[in-house]
Amino acid sequence: MKKGLFVVIEGPEGSGKTTQAELLCRYLAQKGYETLCVREPGGTEVGQRLREILKDKSLSLEAETELLLFAASRAQLIKSIIRPALQAGKAVVSDRFTLSTEVYQGFAQGISQEFIKQLNRFCLGDVEPDITFVLILNTNDALKKRLGVKSTDSSQEFLFPKTQPDRIERKSTDFHKKVYEGYKKLSKNRPKTVIIDGKGEIETVHRRIVNELEKILS
Repeated sequence: MKKGLFVVIEGPEGSGKTTQAELLCRYLAQKGYETLCVREPGGTEVGQRLREILKDKSLSLEAETELLLFAASRAQLIKSIIRPALQAGKAVVSDRFTLSTEVYQGFAQGISQEFIKQLNRFCLGDVEPDITFVLILNTNDALKKRLGVKSTDSSQEFLFPKTQPDRIERKSTDFHKKVYEGYKKLSKNRPKTVIIDGKGEIETVHRRIVNELEKILS
């Protein structure tokens, strides 16, 4: 049985993290891992219901409320899905994890980073990622990408479709710029964290991630 592997893909809205998480799951499956792709918030019935609240553009949520709802979804996901999968030797790829909370609710909305870290430790227990990849793409490029501006290249098939923006995506450009700056600042010199240039064709970005991942798999 292979040792469990836990990989996280992070980044601002429109950075391409969901696409890259999907591609990485396929890659690990080809490497012989039994893979599981999860997302935050979500991944469980409880998490999905919380996701609907967090994404609902008709609701106005305080930053503290966001924080606790995300934490509740994470605790459920870890205990019921991620930890058992890792114990069974599976590879788990998560679309977002604890760094998102530090950036969105901490850096961008001013909640104490120390409190966020304590809350995350409470939710995680003994579970932590083997490696976190942070896709960095400047705010203007990311927002254009999120709105579905596609290349004619067939490799762009996983780009987000043109959809109505959710509650978080509808936040101001200034907010999204703070998120971008937060990822750049909080990712630097962070253990087991690799910053990936998110600009370029999807396959190019995927190869950057794989090249870094192979360093810990070899």
